[in-house]
Amino acid sequence: MNLYLQEIRQNLRSLAIWSVCIVGLFAFSMAMFPTFSLNPKMLNDLMKSFPKELLDAFGISSADFSKPLDYMAYMFQYILIAVGAQSILLGSSIVSREEADGTIEFLYAKPVTRTYIMTSKLLAGLTLMAMLNAVFLGASLGVLNIVSTGVDTGTVALLCLTMLLVQLMFFSAGLIVSMLPRRARRFTSVSLGILFATYFLGIMSSVSESLGGLRYVSPLKYFDPPQVVHTGALEPVYLVIVAVFVIGSVAGSYALYRRRDLSV
Repeated sequence: MNLYLQEIRQNLRSLAIWSVCIVGLFAFSMAMFPTFSLNPKMLNDLMKSFPKELLDAFGISSADFSKPLDYMAYMFQYILIAVGAQSILLGSSIVSREEADGTIEFLYAKPVTRTYIMTSKLLAGLTLMAMLNAVFLGASLGVLNIVSTGVDTGTVALLCLTMLLVQLMFFSAGLIVSMLPRRARRFTSVSLGILFATYFLGIMSSVSESLGGLRYVSPLKYFDPPQVVHTGALEPVYLVIVAVFVIGSVAGSYALYRRRDLSV
């Protein structure tokens, strides 16, 4: 439990910065909604002037920007990118921080197993992601109630659930990155490379039907925010993929962490 609390404390400042930036981005984008809602026909007509493939790529082919949740769903795609970045960077650093800082010997000196170390750090990561998710849920409901009325709390909560699933996917990917050989690890570049590669693959999957299969390797497209708002449901196949990937990544990380040589 001490190691768990230590990890929480060490990451609180970073979490606060990410929370302020993500909530600030959302608040700034939603502040423009009242302006758009005053003249929705002009904006919707403008959207129709763009190619359908382009609108599909950014998930706005059926969006009505006069509705607060439709507008939120469009902006939410960019929130997911930011949250994905925070999650994969957290996952790639939380297990190997002591090695990178040269302080791993302090953990060696304690009568703890590698399983205990891994479990404590994993639980700390899950707690930090849940805290970010809770902060965003509360802040988004507050912002939405300022710029509009009659907000569907259930739909907002469902969007935040999709955020949590995306967080779990990228956190798990970050864990795998942290298990790479020490000389091959470049945490930030590799982690962000994975994030943006999956994002662009997701865009390609929306542009062309022949590339639709790429959606399966793009977590940012698993739960398309506009589709979630319109259907009020999550596609079961992607829930299964998330579960399999997260469980497999965590199990693999445990196995690799137990076997690898740690550098003092």
